Amino acid sequence: MARATELTKTNAVWMLLTAGSAGGSVCELQTSIGAGVRGEALRRVGVSGASADALESAAAGAQLAYKLLYREKYLCREIEVRFESAVRLENLHGRSADVAFAMALIAAMCGADGAPCFELPPLAATGQLNALGGIEPVLGVAEKIAGAIAALPGGAFVFLPRGNESELTQALRQQAADKTITLCAVARLEEILQRLGISLSQTWLDSPFRGLEPFEFRHASIFFGREPEIDELLALLHRRSAVAQTAVLVEGASGSGKSSLVLAGVLPALLRRGTPDIPGERFRWGLLRPRSVAATGDERRELQALAQAVQAAWLHGEQGSLHEPGATLFPAELPVPQALMAWLGAASAAPDPAQWVLVLDQMEQWFDGRLQPATVATMAALVAGLAEHGVWIIATATRALTAKLADHPRLAALLGIEGRYALSKELGPARLDAVIREPTRAARLHFEPGLDAEIFSAADHGGADVLPLLELLLTELYERRDQSGSLLRLSDYRAVGGLDGVISARAEAAFATAAAPEQAMLEPLIWKLETRGELRPSEYPAGDPMLGLVAAFLARRLLIEDAGPDGRTGIRVAHEALLRHWSRAVNLRSAARRDVRLWLDVVREAGQWWRKERSLIAAGPQLDAVHELYRRRLADWTSGDDLAIDYVRSSLRARSRRRVLVGLAVGLPSTGVGVMAAAMLPGLVETFRTVRIRFDDAPVGPPRFEVDAAPFLRAFGVSITAVSPAGSRVLIQGNRGLYEGRAAARGKQDQHFLTQMADPPTAPVSFTLALDRPARIVRLIRAGLWAATGSGVTHPAWTAVARNSVGLRIDSVSEGLSRSYRIDDRIGLTQRVDDIAAKTFVLEAGGDRPIHSLQITSDYRLDGHPFAGFQAVLLHEIQLVH
Repeated sequence: MARATELTKTNAVWMLLTAGSAGGSVCELQTSIGAGVRGEALRRVGVSGASADALESAAAGAQLAYKLLYREKYLCREIEVRFESAVRLENLHGRSADVAFAMALIAAMCGADGAPCFELPPLAATGQLNALGGIEPVLGVAEKIAGAIAALPGGAFVFLPRGNESELTQALRQQAADKTITLCAVARLEEILQRLGISLSQTWLDSPFRGLEPFEFRHASIFFGREPEIDELLALLHRRSAVAQTAVLVEGASGSGKSSLVLAGVLPALLRRGTPDIPGERFRWGLLRPRSVAATGDERRELQALAQAVQAAWLHGEQGSLHEPGATLFPAELPVPQALMAWLGAASAAPDPAQWVLVLDQMEQWFDGRLQPATVATMAALVAGLAEHGVWIIATATRALTAKLADHPRLAALLGIEGRYALSKELGPARLDAVIREPTRAARLHFEPGLDAEIFSAADHGGADVLPLLELLLTELYERRDQSGSLLRLSDYRAVGGLDGVISARAEAAFATAAAPEQAMLEPLIWKLETRGELRPSEYPAGDPMLGLVAAFLARRLLIEDAGPDGRTGIRVAHEALLRHWSRAVNLRSAARRDVRLWLDVVREAGQWWRKERSLIAAGPQLDAVHELYRRRLADWTSGDDLAIDYVRSSLRARSRRRVLVGLAVGLPSTGVGVMAAAMLPGLVETFRTVRIRFDDAPVGPPRFEVDAAPFLRAFGVSITAVSPAGSRVLIQGNRGLYEGRAAARGKQDQHFLTQMADPPTAPVSFTLALDRPARIVRLIRAGLWAATGSGVTHPAWTAVARNSVGLRIDSVSEGLSRSYRIDDRIGLTQRVDDIAAKTFVLEAGGDRPIHSLQITSDYRLDGHPFAGFQAVLLHEIQLVH
């Protein structure tokens, strides 16, 4: 133990005393601290000339204060403490000085080596502490407060138990106000620190466990087991900054806890303890993640999103955040490092100069081919430039990052080998014990006898995902706990299958809460998570089964939701362990592995094609495989897949054009080729420009023979908007689902139609098709109908209105209610029953006003009463001539 250092404090701490009929008085405490090796222990507590009660009170108060400061990352060393007072304490009786001793230790630690530094007002306190840090009522509070008001200087804070607040008379309150003394009634030790402006993480008031979710800055007080790594990284940062090397890279395998270590361990320690040459209050930090920038294929839009993300990185609202700069937001384009540093300085309330720290979490994902090269290059240049201006960079990444830095030499040099820290997943027994037991103590929970030992034994075997599995197991036990006694139970541990079975148990419980149509969306959900890393709820209409399934998993914290700077929400897995350990997910991933690899290649190539770095997919086995995958997954495509879908469809159209031209070259005799080609040229040009949306291609199958139309149409650059009534559905309906295949033209049972349905049925109904690319001509092919039943066939009246970019009407087509049916023979009136032939309706642009949208309205009523057999028009095909 190092020699104790006497601390001279300008802000004193007083304990409040009573002396029988003499009333109340105050006693000033002086505190000496001796700091030793790194670790957690309050080695010794001494009080000069103290009674047994005074010694017990000092030990209790100092121990609870020490644990609180250590838990919140304000302390990292073993210490010993000695209290002295000008008034001898051998006659002190009772435990009412507990809180005063605790406050004396906290005040003494402010400014000590490796401890926080706060400007504290004069402090006084009375109250007894229980084992959990609660402040119990004591006797003689009114007398003590009166004595404190008389003796303390103006501006002092006096803390008393909340249970004694009723003893504060109006006269006492007024006397305190006249002297600018603040009287604070509190129930816990933490409340005192919060009233003094000392930042605390109050997460233990909720669950002290994180499940599969990473620890964030606000979870510092429940992040245990990584204290040596925190100290080593702080030391590495200090050494690097001493030689003007401002970057540290934390490397480790996926799931090793890199993000949690930096956000809940290193950053809180940095801000609350500082470094040997920079006090903690000077640090300001930002957090930048790759998922904050959505991949759009559009370089300009991605750079704007990067600018938003860089600005939002510093406005996280935690300790060390910038204040909202209001009108000083920088423009859409990302500023150069010098301008960004000026913006940071203007928006900061830190002492001059602030030390800036930028955390780059999951850094390898910037280089996975998802974003445009210009976006990645701009990010890399900005980070390198900020480091050159003295910003500390803390990056987390898997070891895959090294190979991806070859094209960014400045960033590669910044993250050189000297600044790399390899994080192991393995924890020793002592640290596993801390992970299991310390959050439980912080939340004042208890293990049923034998449970903690069994959990420890299961976790001690190690394994790649032991930490997330352990957190999820403890979360599950917390949610199932005995509420009355805050008891974590052995029976619940058995029910969830222990450490190895907890993910499957939790995932199956979430899956079981979803309705059958929602459960059917699990495979598309896994597909999205595998191919895009996230799912965007905005790409699905309200009421879509996918949203219901996502909600079930969000409720169990197996999926988590992030809102980017653009305000769009993304859904991703809380931890990859879910996909590695839940049997349903494992099987689905295994079955789709080849498809995922193929589609990721398509996504990468589509970005290159958009940048004109490669041509379309050549005709051959690759295009055939992509085409088959594209058709098979038509129901899964959403607007986020538009770039890849456009690449695939353009490749397919190019193949069709080549086939037509080859056919012409081979099939026409040499004589007369020029004449025939000239005659056919206009039709060929239109063929190349025509997009045929054949609803027979939609993946419609049993039992209902219907599918949501939105994903299918998005693959062709068409969006569904303005659906009326709001609860109705625009879908693709299979003929087999309409009168068992006897609705469409005879002999074509497998035909599919675009239509609309409302439940309960109503009229009129309508929807709008918005075109990504304006069209010169739109053809609507209404299906042919088969009068197969004895009552014939009827079709609703409908209208299609073409509009330009500002919504003005350009052209329209319509058809009245169609009917072909038999009148009752018994009254002598008969009518022949005929089929209703298919018909093509054409809408054309007007001059320079192309068609941007198409509003389709249907009415199945006759004379105001329901009549037609279908609610809305049955469209068999749409052709768009661009």
